[in-house]
Amino acid sequence: MHQYLSSPSSETYGGVSFVIDRDIDDAPVAGANGAKSYSSWTLTLVDYPDSPPNTAVYGINSGYMHQLDGSGNPISPILTGMYCVQCNASSIDVGFYWDSGSFVSLNTYVNGMAKPFGVNNLRQIVGHYYPYPGVAGPCPGFLFDASTGTVSQLDAPNAAPDNFESTTLPYGINDASQIVGSWVDASNNGHGFIYDNGTWTSADHSGTKGTVLVGVNGIGQIAGYYYTSQGTHGFIYSRVDGWTNVDCAGQSSTMLTGINNNGQAVGSCGTTAFMYDTVHGTMVQIPELAGVSQPWGISDSNVAAGFCGGGPVCSEGMNGFYATPNP
Repeated sequence: MHQYLSSPSSETYGGVSFVIDRDIDDAPVAGANGAKSYSSWTLTLVDYPDSPPNTAVYGINSGYMHQLDGSGNPISPILTGMYCVQCNASSIDVGFYWDSGSFVSLNTYVNGMAKPFGVNNLRQIVGHYYPYPGVAGPCPGFLFDASTGTVSQLDAPNAAPDNFESTTLPYGINDASQIVGSWVDASNNGHGFIYDNGTWTSADHSGTKGTVLVGVNGIGQIAGYYYTSQGTHGFIYSRVDGWTNVDCAGQSSTMLTGINNNGQAVGSCGTTAFMYDTVHGTMVQIPELAGVSQPWGISDSNVAAGFCGGGPVCSEGMNGFYATPNP
């Protein structure tokens, strides 16, 4: 049961006043016996105006298509990603958030080449950055508040220092400002982390060479992937239910990269993009993203966001996109 409000609201009924907030609660749903499936998606490309296109989208806010304007139309999604202009060996990568059809650079806020991933409905954005060419670090992860323009550093306690690339890598953030990601130790091993109100908690899948936590929803479910000598494996993790492995049949590489508040995740295996339902354990391919593509985020209306560089729609360079399921 979801409450979608732009801010807490005071309501009065029958002389009784109370405040409705953004929280998410469990509630019974009538007739919840099947999994909703879609046969097709409509792609909207999001590319910085340069040629050839070289834009990657990584995040989308969960409330997209629930948040409506005064005419009842969906408010434009908030997307995060990267682009480069006249891309070559000496070009500068630009991290951005895309809001109401406009690209806003994050590089000036972090004083480096930003790589933003997760974004929530409060316009909080997490990611990491790299120094400009010829400039030494350190390069922490960051939390950026687009409403205020403020930046906070995120440094996992045991992450190894590095002057040229980030070793604290935040990837996902929910509306409770809980952040997930990975950090790298001095032996170059990756570890998952959960950051909640100043507290860092490790979350490592057992027997792995590296754990990456990518997306987190409002009920604490986390999507990600881990490495073994046999390949890459997707998972859903929560502190309540533990680890649930998700692997595509016959594939050595499966990645889960985003999850919404309904427990539906997106990911890829090989050249196949898919949506995975954690309640029913079902996997649905997204045929429009056939080719070299990677969805990275998913809203509560199952709108997937990511980037692609092949197939019938994304045929030139690298294209950012968001894909809306058709009824």
